[in-house]
Formats: sequence, C-alpha cells, structure tokens
Amino acid sequence: VDQGLAYQRGVGLLEADRSAEAGQVFRKLLQQEPKFVPASIMLGEAELLQENEAAALDEWRRGFRATGSPVFLQRLEDYFIENEEPARAIESLQKLAGDKERDLLVRFFLGRLYYRLEMLDDSLRILESLRERLDLSPTYHYLIGRIRQRRDDLPSAAGHYQKALLRLRLPAARYLCDRCGAKHEEWQGRCNGCGAWSTIDLDLEDVQLAPEEAELIDRPVWDTSPKESAAKASDDSGADPLPN
Repeated sequence: VDQGLAYQRGVGLLEADRSAEAGQVFRKLLQQEPKFVPASIMLGEAELLQENEAAALDEWRRGFRATGSPVFLQRLEDYFIENEEPARAIESLQKLAGDKERDLLVRFFLGRLYYRLEMLDDSLRILESLRERLDLSPTYHYLIGRIRQRRDDLPSAAGHYQKALLRLRLPAARYLCDRCGAKHEEWQGRCNGCGAWSTIDLDLEDVQLAPEEAELIDRPVWDTSPKESAAKASDDSGADPLPN
C-alpha cells in the first residue's frame, strides 16, 4: 500500500511538471523493490522530461534485465521509432540479446521490429531461426505469413496463416494482470481488477516455448528461470497482440 501511494505521488509530480522530484520518488521506490516495473518505466519518463536520454534508456534496460518484462522492450522500440531513429532501435535490442534467460524474447522483438521497418529479409532470417521454439505461437506464424505474402510466396504464406488460425486462441487484450487475469486496453501501474501493483504486462501468452523445453509447460517466453517458474503461479502471462 505504501509503495502504491508513493508511486501515485510520483505520477502526480510528473503531471505537475516536477519531474526531478518525481524521479527521486521513483528511485526510492526502486531501492526498496528493484523489480517494481511501473516505477522503473516512470523513472525513465522523468529522466526524458529532464532531457536525460541516456539515463532514461539505461533505466529501461536495467528494468528489463531485472524483470524480463517485455514492456521495457516495447518502450525502447517505441521511443526510437517516435524519434525516427530506427538504427538505434535495432542496436538497442541487439545489445540486450545474448542473455540466455531473455534471448528468445529479445530476438522475437528484434524480428518483429525488422518487420515493422520493412526489412523483410532480416525479419525472416531472425524469425526463421526461432521456428522450433515458437512453432506453437499464432503470432509467430502470422508474422511469417505476412512476410511471405509481401514477397509473393503465396503458397507458403497461406500455410503459415493456416497454422496461425489453428493455434489461435480467443482474442486477448493488449495488457493482462498476472495476478487476477484482468484485461486492460492500456498499460497501467495498478490493476483495476484486484488493486495489485506492478502486475500488468504485455500479453504475449501465445508466444511460448514448446512444452518439452526446460519443462516449462504453459510458460511465457520471457520467463525461463527455473527458480522463478517454481515461485510463480502457473498462470503467469505477459503481452503482444497480432500486428496490424
């Protein structure tokens, strides 16, 4: 409760254009709980408002390494795209790849970013390398289908669309609370359903490892730590909708 009140105070300070004070509030929160995703995201925003770009990006990278939350990858990607710096978006994701525990998620995001940037050959190269691990994902096959279609390989595109349909579950909201399962259209620090803080994440539930991999059954791709798997409930999930 105290953390929630402190977080709300920090957000209020941001809205009042008191970003330096807000940053102090979020830093204190993160000293108490380094994995408090909302505070980490907002600390980055506070740094940006003070024109401290390097500090903002460092905080979002730190947050991702600490939590594995795809929210940080999405924020990094969006920041560079909004600033018309696609090369930096690519570089940022490439630097985060290689961590055994997080590599699959980062490479998936990198492949999706290449697709977003119309770099279809690079996107296909990255995504095809993940085929065995993401074969159960409808999003994965949808992306491959779109790329094959753009390259006029219609039979292959149709095959991947068919696989996506076969694997597709009910449409998911963009964001999901991993405690109570409440769905949200936008990311927020606190769940309106159960009142929990730092439990809402991008819904990437459909992008999962094959069940036989590391004995991770029904686990999201960004959570591959055996210790975390044992500690968390089996219904954890996180976020990425089918691209438009």
